[in-house]
Amino acid sequence: MSGSRFEDALEHSFKRMEESAVFINWKKENREAYLAHAFNMVEGKKQSGWQFGYYIKSKDRVVTFFVEDVVKKSPESEIFKKDEKAVKKLELSKVKVGADRALELASGLQKEKYKGHEPQKEVVLLQTIDAGQVWNITFVTRTFDTLNIKICAESGEVKSDNLTSLFSFGTKNV
Repeated sequence: MSGSRFEDALEHSFKRMEESAVFINWKKENREAYLAHAFNMVEGKKQSGWQFGYYIKSKDRVVTFFVEDVVKKSPESEIFKKDEKAVKKLELSKVKVGADRALELASGLQKEKYKGHEPQKEVVLLQTIDAGQVWNITFVTRTFDTLNIKICAESGEVKSDNLTSLFSFGTKNV
């Protein structure tokens, strides 16, 4: 999973996090915790620092490590999930399609199937769901919609795509 700027940044950030004192000290106290996700956001050409979430199954909580100029750790927090299942482990060694390629595939699908919904922000999330390890890419568009595309991190196959209006979030049927 190497060879381009986005992947290199992911790999470099992950290695920096693993070698940081804040992570090493935390991991000593949380040996059962495992990598659950990698997250990044892109606005225009500007990429934020990578974030890595570790799931603590015994507590059903997550801790996020932010890799920027220095590595920082969030407090333990509840994890957003739809059901009571444990969060699945993310195995970076199984990722064959990198972030750059996933974004390229998602952009191609957006241009082909969702013309007129150009992205302003790109949310990039690598995680394991029931469908396997996926790049869960969300484009926030100029039309105030979100385009969510899930791409298999092993094969590059588009697993799903869905366009939703931002205005529909939070509305309930009365």
